[in-house]
This record gives sequence, C-alpha cells and structure tokens, in this order.
Amino acid sequence: MKQLTRKTISVLLSLLMLLSACTGLALLANAAEDEGGDEATVTYTRVWRQSETCTEPGNIEYYEGSDGKLYIKVPAAAEGEEDTYKEISQEETVIPAGHKLVNVPAKEPDCTDGHVEYWTCSRCGAIFSNADGTETFESQNEDLVIPALGHSYSISIVAPTCYREGKRVYYCTRCGYTYEESDETLKQLTHADYDGNGECDFCGAYTTPGACRYCGKVHSGTFGKVTEIFHGILWFFRELFS
Repeated sequence: MKQLTRKTISVLLSLLMLLSACTGLALLANAAEDEGGDEATVTYTRVWRQSETCTEPGNIEYYEGSDGKLYIKVPAAAEGEEDTYKEISQEETVIPAGHKLVNVPAKEPDCTDGHVEYWTCSRCGAIFSNADGTETFESQNEDLVIPALGHSYSISIVAPTCYREGKRVYYCTRCGYTYEESDETLKQLTHADYDGNGECDFCGAYTTPGACRYCGKVHSGTFGKVTEIFHGILWFFRELFS
C-alpha cells in the first residue's frame, strides 16, 4: 500500500512538472508572438505640412509612429496594394527658413524715378542688392532710386473763337502727359464786322441784329421759331463740348 502511494505521488509529481513545462513553453510562445506583433500593429499619426517663413522653418508632411519613429507615406504602386511607410530622420522633415527673392531689373529714369537692379522678397517685401539676399542698400533713397528727369513739354496754342476761350496745351514729349492752361490773352472773341459785309470777320457768322446764335440768320414765322429753338439747343451743346 505504501509502495502504491509512493508510485502515485511520483506520477503526480511527474505530471505536475510536465504541466509546468508546457505552461512555460506556451507563455514563451505568446511572448514571442506579442513581440512580433508590435511591429505589425504600429499606428501612424499624421503631421500636416507647415510652410516655412522668411525667419521660421517649416516641415514636410510626415507621420509619427507609435514606436516613436518618424515616417513618410509611400503610396501603393498598384491598385489593391496597401500604402507603406518609410522611416526618416527628424532633420529630413525640416523645410529651411529663407526669403523668396524675385529679381527686379534696372529702370532708367524718365519723367518718373528710375532705379538700379535689385531683388525683393515676395513674402515680406524686403529689398536686397544681391541675388543671395545677404546685402541691403545702405540708403534706398540714394543707392536704389535714380531721380526722375522731369517732364519735357512742348506747348501749343488753341486760338480763341467767338464761341470759346483759347488755351495753352502742354504735351510731354517723353511720356505723353498732357494738361491745359487758360490764358488771359486768349479770351473769347466777340463778333466783329469791320468790312461791313454782314458777316463776322472771325468766324463768318451773320451779324444781323436778332440773328440766330447758331447759324447767324433771322428766323421768322412758326417754322422759323421752331428752327430757332432747335438751333439754340445745338448752340448750347456746341458751347458745352467745344
């Protein structure tokens, strides 16, 4: 009986040791699966692109992995395939700060100011004297701007008539700018008939008393009155736009 009990105990101990060994192997297998599964279950958080400025760097679009690494997405090569992620360094995500320079060619002065060649930043408007954006003008008024030559005018005279004043017309031969000026010596004329032929010696209009201001004739009768009114309107617009 005692021998049977010892044998039973020995068998039970053997079974217990075997069970412990199996349990240990199962735990190791699960641990190995968990370690291999971490790589397959990395999650990616998108970091949006941030544009750089003249003084502050930006960054490209990239992804932060749950494993603490940085990645960029590589689109699938064919439909039905999955996108992949390529590991990159922190430095590769940076877009350096800096000016975006645009060349402005030199302009010779004419009626307006000219300037020497320069470069300007399309972002902040800063002005530089070289293409690298490292040198500025000591004085923009003196070193950048070339003073204007000014207008060069030719003058023509519009003679006065019996219907309007005369004027001086100034025309710039460089840029075409035009302006007019009245002159006391170019006042509107009055009809004059020095040779006594009944016509104005300046404009040829009839000078008969009571004559129409537009055609110089005397209008009579109902039809004449209508004509006189119509001519009065024509005379008004001629004076207005002459």
